Amino acid sequence: MDLDTKLKNIKIQKASRVISFLLALIFIVVGMLNGIEVVKSAYIFGIDDCLRNDLTVYDTNGFENDFKTDVNSVLAWSNRNYMQKQVEKKKTEFIDGMLSKYLESKSFYDANSQALQKSYNDEYYDEDDESDVDYDDALSLYNIQHEYDEFGNDVFYFEKQYSGELSAGRYLWFTCSVPFSYSSEQAQKYLEKKFDNEVTKNLGPYLTQTEVSDALQFYIESKDGIVYTNVDDVNAFKKNATADKGFWLGEDNLGRNRFYSLCNYDDFYTNNTKQAYFQIDMSKAKDDYYSEIQENFDKVNHNPMKNFAVSVACIILLLLLLVWNCVLAGRKGSEYKTFKIDKVPNDLHFLVSGGLVTGGFFLLVNSLYFYARSLFSEADIYSTLADMVAVVINSNMFMPLVCALAFAIFLVMSEWLTSVARQVKAHSGFFKNTLVYMLIKCLVWLFKTVVAKPAKKGIAFLKYRPDVFKKQLMAYLIGYGVVNLLLMFFVWFCDEGGVRWLLCLVWFGMNVASLVFIVKYVMDLDEIIKAFNERRPPRVNYQKLPQSLKMLVDAQKYTAEELNRAVDKAVRDERMRSELITNVSHDLKTPLTSIITYVDLLKHCDIKDEKAQEYIGVLDEKGGRLKRLIDDLVEASKITSGVVKLNLVQLDLGELATQAVVEHQQEFADNGLELIFKGDKKSLSAIADGQKTYRVIENLLSNARKYSAKGSRVYADVYEQNNTAVFEIKNVSAQPLDISADELKERFVRGDKSRNEEGNGLGLSIADNLCRAMHGRMEIHIDGDLFKVKVVLPRQQGK
Repeated sequence: MDLDTKLKNIKIQKASRVISFLLALIFIVVGMLNGIEVVKSAYIFGIDDCLRNDLTVYDTNGFENDFKTDVNSVLAWSNRNYMQKQVEKKKTEFIDGMLSKYLESKSFYDANSQALQKSYNDEYYDEDDESDVDYDDALSLYNIQHEYDEFGNDVFYFEKQYSGELSAGRYLWFTCSVPFSYSSEQAQKYLEKKFDNEVTKNLGPYLTQTEVSDALQFYIESKDGIVYTNVDDVNAFKKNATADKGFWLGEDNLGRNRFYSLCNYDDFYTNNTKQAYFQIDMSKAKDDYYSEIQENFDKVNHNPMKNFAVSVACIILLLLLLVWNCVLAGRKGSEYKTFKIDKVPNDLHFLVSGGLVTGGFFLLVNSLYFYARSLFSEADIYSTLADMVAVVINSNMFMPLVCALAFAIFLVMSEWLTSVARQVKAHSGFFKNTLVYMLIKCLVWLFKTVVAKPAKKGIAFLKYRPDVFKKQLMAYLIGYGVVNLLLMFFVWFCDEGGVRWLLCLVWFGMNVASLVFIVKYVMDLDEIIKAFNERRPPRVNYQKLPQSLKMLVDAQKYTAEELNRAVDKAVRDERMRSELITNVSHDLKTPLTSIITYVDLLKHCDIKDEKAQEYIGVLDEKGGRLKRLIDDLVEASKITSGVVKLNLVQLDLGELATQAVVEHQQEFADNGLELIFKGDKKSLSAIADGQKTYRVIENLLSNARKYSAKGSRVYADVYEQNNTAVFEIKNVSAQPLDISADELKERFVRGDKSRNEEGNGLGLSIADNLCRAMHGRMEIHIDGDLFKVKVVLPRQQGK
């Protein structure tokens, strides 16, 4: 059932196409037959007037042209006496004026001929003599020209231009050249002959009477009273001439009917015309051009508007048929398919079809024109195309061939449009099926292969990278030098002034731009370095920076961020350690207090066993040591975290140090050390916390007691230095000091790496932190085994 329906649809579509082509042939034949009449009318009356309804023989192009020629000829002939008088008057003025100028110039030349020849002779030319400049001015003043003959000799002659108005709209302009060898009579004859030749060349046609048609009737009255006419009844003629069929001139030189444009009113021959009337009597036109005009007028349709309307209607119907063919194109049943011809590239298809349509339309139009021309003119048509179609035009096959040509044009247009319609309906990719698209694809491929990839590699090389910066810098410098050398080379050898200046401008602009770039680069780099040094963001426009400086700024940002993160982490870690030490110390203090208490109770018990007494002594010693360690940890944690409270007052550092030394004097003696204090009688004020200062001095004395060599002396002193109060202690270390002073200030670091002594490595760290908290400092100096510590405290508030 579906197959039968499809076959039926295909048959209907084929029948529709056949009918559309038959209708197209009918419309073409009808349109061409009516179009021929329109073309004939347009040829006779002109395109602007061919569709008017009131056309007469006087509206034809031939009549207007011939009538104008006859009118101008008769007017010129009637005014020849006036023209001759004007010519004679101008001739007298010309001869007298030019001859006078010639004689004046000849007189100057005769008096200065030797000087003129010397001035222009290269053999006797003197650069220091400026007389040649004066002679140049004189030659211009006297209209004298200079040149060299074929033998290189100097030739001087008189030359002057003449310009004169003979009458309104007519001028004479020419140049007279008279040799100085002419006498006055010879020069006058030469000038007369020159003037007559120029007048004959420019005014000859207006000084002789030409033949006109017998059908031309005229009445001309000149201002000098002479009447020229070929009519008997002048009054009746004037009346008819001023109507729609004639032409006339009044004293104001204006025409009064539609033939007013026939005559050029600026022509000189109208200046002596008082009034003129012209008319064509077609009854007297016998075997002349006016009779041919009448015959041609009788051959055409005088009302071609109907033919034009039919032709336009046929064209519209043909366009509708083209649309209908496009609607049916490509449909096979319910689907749309393309044909083999649709595989041809669309732009090539368009060019071929368009060329055929354009060429056929050109051939059609010219054939119709030559056909119309052959009907109304017996003259030969000088055209290759006309020679080719002359036989066809004069035969009965012209109209069938013209219709066949028009039908062929319709078929070509229909074929191209239906091909476009099939591709659009089938969605086959209209643009992709073009040579332009294929060419673009090839160009894109070539661009990517030949240009884009090398350019990408070049840009990648030129883009700043730290690993190839040296190579890039060398490439930039070499390129800069090569471009400068090339520009200077072209500037040096270029002959064109404009091009040389342009190259100089390019060279100057390139070097100025390079200098500006380098200065800007160095200034931005300097600002970035300053920002690094001052630990602040650089004051530069990041978006306009070169890639190298952008990487530097990014590195600064990254470094600052990393530093901030490291500081934050260190602060967090330190806080966690302090909190850990505080919490652990608090947890240890409770059982430790119980242990110490019970040990103290055991010491007071009556225990006879000596070993037990020894063990109790060890427990008491280690418990006390552990308690001191916990107390130091808590204090160090508080100082580091800033929790410690200070009461800064003005105290006597000498008195405080004396007290500490006295309290520890016996301990030093018990350990085989001699403590010598030089400042026991000095009074030295300082701004500090008394309790914390005492703890610092105590820690330093304890440190000296633990680590000094046996049998050595320990020196302590208090003195003023640079408006600060200083407590100083020196001792000789029992162990080699292979550690830096800064390391000794850290927590849990001891000079005794073997840890045989009782210290815990917190004394110096606590002392250093306490000094800084009181706006002072602790200085450690190591000189071999000599260990010296100075505690420096301010003497005034805020110092």
